This record gives sequence, C-alpha cells and structure tokens, in this order.
Amino acid sequence: MIRIPSGATILQPQAFTRDVMMKTLKDLCAPERDFTGFISIGSADTLSLLFLFQSRPYAAGKTINDKPSPLAIREFFQGLDEQAGTAATISAHACDPVLLKSLLIFMQGDPTAKAPANLIYLEAILDQIRRDKADCLIILEKRQMLNLFYFREGCRGMSYFSDTEFHGGAGLPFDEQMLVYAFQPGEEVHVLIYRNVATSEAEDALLVSGEDMQILSGGKSGMGRQPKEDMPGVKTVIEEGSLVLEILNGPNKEKRVQGRIPCVLSQEEADVIVTDPMVSKHHAVIKAINGIPMLVDLNSTAGTTLNGTHVMQHPLSEGDIIGLGTTALKVVRLTLS
Repeated sequence: MIRIPSGATILQPQAFTRDVMMKTLKDLCAPERDFTGFISIGSADTLSLLFLFQSRPYAAGKTINDKPSPLAIREFFQGLDEQAGTAATISAHACDPVLLKSLLIFMQGDPTAKAPANLIYLEAILDQIRRDKADCLIILEKRQMLNLFYFREGCRGMSYFSDTEFHGGAGLPFDEQMLVYAFQPGEEVHVLIYRNVATSEAEDALLVSGEDMQILSGGKSGMGRQPKEDMPGVKTVIEEGSLVLEILNGPNKEKRVQGRIPCVLSQEEADVIVTDPMVSKHHAVIKAINGIPMLVDLNSTAGTTLNGTHVMQHPLSEGDIIGLGTTALKVVRLTLS
C-alpha cells in the first residue's frame, strides 16, 4: 500500500469498524468544526480516501497498489462493505488546502511525464516551470512513499514528505529539497509531473449530507433507511437569481456591478469582469444549487477567499466579502428567483 503525506493526524490508525467510522464522521462534520482534511482507510494493497472541505464531503479516491482513481462519495461508502471484517485500518488527518489539492491532483489527474529520476532532466523542467510561471505538481516516489512538491506561479510552493526519515533537505528551499531527494545516492526515485493541476469535487458531493454519510456508513441507526436524495422525486435544482457586488478597493473602489446567477467572475469574457492582473481568465462562479447560493473557485491561480479564508466552494450570503486576486468584492444584494 502506498504512503502519502499525513498532515496532522487527529485519529491515529486503528482497526476499522463501522462504529469508528460513524463517530469520526460525526466529529469531523459538525458545523462548528470547520474541518479540512481526509479520512484514510487502508488494507493490503488498497488505500481509500474521503476528502472533507470545511466539514462537508468534497471528493473521494482509491488506489490499488500505486494506481489511483477518483470515486463518487457514494462509491466510497459502498466500498466499506469490502473493509468490514478485514484487517483494514482507519485514520483521520487535518491538512491545509494545498496538500488537499495535491492529493486530489494525484487521484484525479494523469501525469504529463513519469520516469526514473536518473532518466529525466529535472533541472530543465524546473527552469521551464519558472519561465512559464506555471502551477505544477511534482511527485517523487520511493518504495511506494509519495513526496509532493506543489509549485504556484513557478516560484512559490510547498513540499510534503511521507518519507519521514529524509532529512537531507533541512533548511533548503522546497525546490532544492526536491532535487536533493530525487538524486539520493543508491536510491531509485521515480518522478511524476502534473502540469494540469485542475481538480473538481465529486458530482454527488452537494447531494450527500452529514446525516446521509452516517446512514451510508451502515451503522445500526441506518438499517433499512435511504439517504433522502435517493428517494423518488428528489432532484438537484439549479436556480437563477441576481446579485449586486460593490468593489471595495482599487481604481474602481465603491463602484457597484450587477450580474445574474449563475454568474462567472473573471478577468475577461465573464458575467462580471474584474480588472485585476491577479485574477484568472476563469476564476470563480456564483451559482445556486438546491436553494443555496454557492461561491465556487474554478481552480484559479491565486485562489478565491471568502471573508479572508481561502475556499474551494462555500455558501454565500449578503454582506460576505469575496477576494479575487488583490480585489475585494462585497455582496450587497443576493436574491434567487
């Protein structure tokens, strides 16, 4: 089974049972918890991950040996049947959004290149990433330990090691740590390069509530019950509406802009155009699903914030402050038709 960076372990690995799963979900999905991280279930050569963002299900994935594949949220829970009664272990880990995104890229994406470190010109690749000012994920794999290096705009980034015995890069910048690790004497290291770092939430993420996950976990309280979205007549409804945003900073300070919901916020060719060089061509969208206005980041380069916190997707209300690049927008009016 592969090993991935663990972030901050908040539930130490222990024997998997449905009761432990339900208790863990109840704790992590409590509204006041605001948890971002993942639940890991592993056995033999299989590792299953449930990603949580701000205490709600976001995505899931599974690896068999070292081959990853994305899962729907319900597919993850259906797989619990295979774990019950085995030697599977469960653990839970808090992590920052960059590590979460890096693991999602591994689960959902295909590497642009994959080769042993001694057969790839890694320094030239780094130079190209810097020249392109590109976002990129590089994974260095050794003995099924995945060590992640996420580049943002070619020069900034973070490193995450699952090989906790490696100390050769202490004190070095993260890109130099990567080179030191890749070319260790006597060690075979494989390089996976992901130039496409777009990720997405599971299609059924918004349809599975905390209560549904408790039921899907298969505890006694869920016997004979169905998640409400599986019941006849319940469908996802994407609604229309309107909004008014006020620009709080920059040359257009205090100017108000209007848009219809769903509404794309971007630097160009958008419903609301934000003239900010730090705003991506496809930056964020405001849409309403099942009566809830949502702010969704479109895998932008600089990220999207809501009231000062980086978000990938979050409910939106009047009075909230949206951050795109260096621009702040206040939600003055938000209505659904």
